[in-house]
Amino acid sequence: MPAALTYSNVTASITGQNYLLVPTVAPKLASSVLDNTWLIWTGVPGVAYQAYSSTNLIEWEPFGDPVPGTNALMKFAVPVGDQPALFLRLEAVR
Repeated sequence: MPAALTYSNVTASITGQNYLLVPTVAPKLASSVLDNTWLIWTGVPGVAYQAYSSTNLIEWEPFGDPVPGTNALMKFAVPVGDQPALFLRLEAVR
């Protein structure tokens, strides 16, 4: 599966293409007094997801390993530490 496909001057249907359309990943942050804080989203089978974390919005580090998508709610436990800020992003990867 290619990382990107480019089309120009398309005037008819194109068949036999090798890619998977992935809708926007819209994670939510949820927390509980009795449990961890979680990054939660609805997964898509056949897609892997990678979380990244940053304390400055410039340098991003992988947060755990990619996880394969399922047709269900998925989640990553979010570390709560003494850093002044922690930013998270989630990407669909292959």
